[in-house]
This record gives sequence, C-alpha cells and structure tokens, in this order.
Amino acid sequence: MGGCVIGAFAWYLVVRFAGEREWIVKRSIAAWLIGMATATVMLSSGRKRAAGRILAALAALFAIVLGQALLIILAPTAGASPPHDPQAWLRLLIGAERFGTILPLICALAIAGSAARFILARSD
Repeated sequence: MGGCVIGAFAWYLVVRFAGEREWIVKRSIAAWLIGMATATVMLSSGRKRAAGRILAALAALFAIVLGQALLIILAPTAGASPPHDPQAWLRLLIGAERFGTILPLICALAIAGSAARFILARSD
C-alpha cells in the first residue's frame, strides 16, 4: 500500500509540475519507475512468486490511477468540486491531462517496469 501511495504522488507531481515539453517521455519514465518501485516492495517483502508479480503490476496500475485521481482532486479548477457520479469520474480520469490517449502505453510501461525489476532481482 505504501508503494501505491508514493507512486500516486510521484505520478501527480510529474503530471502537474513537469511541464508540457516532452510530456510523453516524462510520463513514460514515471510509469516505468512506479512499476519498478512496486516490484521492489514485493521483493523486499519476500513475495517473489507469480502472485507477487501480479500484485506488483496491479499495484503499479492502481498507483497511476490514484495519481490521476489526485490530479483531479488537488488541481485548481474554477470553483468546481469533484463529481459524485462514477461515470463522470471515469470521464474525468480518462480526459484529464491527455491520460486517455496514452493509457495503453502507460499500462504497458508500468507492467514492463515491474517485470524488469523481478528479472533484475533474479540475477542478484
């Protein structure tokens, strides 16, 4: 859980403060590092088998979605409050900061970062 929270704030900071120049590269690197961080948490807790690998990848994806939700909640908007409708949340999550356009890439990189960390741990 701690890895998810740290990854979510890292995603929020990258999206919010990294700027528009080369934004796709910055977010791709952030997704990769979040994937590696969640895998490191699983490795340090001793979960090296298939369940730990799957949980690490899912935790990375959850951290990115949670970071996107933080962006909606904490970003300054003109007096608007977060919606109460789940479909409106989904539209905001996908539409905010071009998240929907790079979602497949971000998911793939987060999972690949997690898998790469497990592969690197095997060679230690």
